[in-house]
Amino acid sequence: MANDRTKWITLLCAGSGVIMTLIDILALTVAIPSIQSALKVSVSELSWVLIAYQLCYAAVMVLGGRLGDLHGHKRVFVAGLILFTSASASCGLSLDVIMLIASRSIQGIGAALLVPSAVAMVSNAFPAEERHKATGILFGISGVGQALGPLLGGTLTQFLGWRSIFFVNVPIAIVSLLGTLAFVPSLGASGKRQSLDIAGALTLSLGTFAIVLAMNEGDQIGWFSPWLYALVATAIVLLIAFILIEGKASAPIIELSLVLNRDIAGTVMVGFLRNFVATALIFYGTLYLQNILGYSPTGTGLMFLPFTLMVVITGPLAGQLASRLGPKRPLLIGLVFVMISQFIMATASEESGFLLLMGAMLLAGTGHGLGTSLEAQTALTSVEESETGVTVGLISMMREIGGVMGIAATQILFSYVRISHSYGNPPVGPTPDLQDNFFILGFMLTMDWVAGVAVASFIFAVFLLTPGRATPRAALVEPI
Repeated sequence: MANDRTKWITLLCAGSGVIMTLIDILALTVAIPSIQSALKVSVSELSWVLIAYQLCYAAVMVLGGRLGDLHGHKRVFVAGLILFTSASASCGLSLDVIMLIASRSIQGIGAALLVPSAVAMVSNAFPAEERHKATGILFGISGVGQALGPLLGGTLTQFLGWRSIFFVNVPIAIVSLLGTLAFVPSLGASGKRQSLDIAGALTLSLGTFAIVLAMNEGDQIGWFSPWLYALVATAIVLLIAFILIEGKASAPIIELSLVLNRDIAGTVMVGFLRNFVATALIFYGTLYLQNILGYSPTGTGLMFLPFTLMVVITGPLAGQLASRLGPKRPLLIGLVFVMISQFIMATASEESGFLLLMGAMLLAGTGHGLGTSLEAQTALTSVEESETGVTVGLISMMREIGGVMGIAATQILFSYVRISHSYGNPPVGPTPDLQDNFFILGFMLTMDWVAGVAVASFIFAVFLLTPGRATPRAALVEPI
């Protein structure tokens, strides 16, 4: 366990690394039109600048967590930081879209190494009674990255050009790297000499890569395309192979006991479903505000600002609540907020007022902010110190897949509404006058369906998660 000064420096260094990855992701979305114009590429080519990162990030996340458990979270965090920063510089220097996509892929791998070890470093550095509070602050810092990303991306792109959004990572990374090397203790490495399960790592990473790719590309190549079926079949075969390999491995990537743990299984499902809801809300909420209510891009960003601010505020608050009550009860409260916000959005129409939407965004931000922080904390109450990295990696991977499926599944529903409408047979809508506008009808039906997913996340949390401790189980074992 670190001393009083060192633990806060550890939190600052870990938070700097995490905030850098979030700023980069969100700043890039604002810079996409400028990149398209500068590199003279099509929309489909440009989409791979976003997809490549997402694929590699999701595919390597669990492996990154396990590497930290085996070889020390400080070492893996530093490796991820160097890899991410080098790739960021390469992105900024890209001469064409191929170089940019390749560099973004390496960024995704670096982030997958960095993020699980950042959470584990903070968890290991703080004493038992402060651990929930510290991880809550870390997730609050992550919320700051979400808030700053679009604003910083727009400002840098407008005044310094799109390449600057990647170069800005370099000074942040240097500060984090120097602080980590100088002050962060080498905690969290497993005391056992174990070799990495290469076969398990490959099958899990490739299987995850295939399923995320299928969900991302389904709308482009067609949901009934033979290529999509082939991708899904490949993913299933690889993931089944992973399960069989792990059952026989002497040092598996994911211990069977970890998967069978009620809190881990419940947290994974809750995180998957909650991020499904969050991603669908942000994606379709943006379209709704601009296409139905006529908001400008700036106005849309301002409307989502309460959502982001509540994520920032509730991170530290979640840690304090978990320290007093255990993580399950405040997590359930957060999921109730998520459900209410989705029920409100399901009633939205072209006549919805500012206060209704603002209330929905405040509730959604509060609920998702509590969920993001407390899901990891709930899982960490029931794992040993040597499993913290892989646990965080598993939860993060499933959140990422949930987010991808949130877009993919709702796109299928939205496409169904459009096709049905084009044949003059729209599905039954809330009011007859809305049937003349398939976009409004599609949005309302999609929000209804997403509200059902929010309810499912709450049900899983109620029945799978145990009441939990105010003190993480991992905290009961001194770091090695």
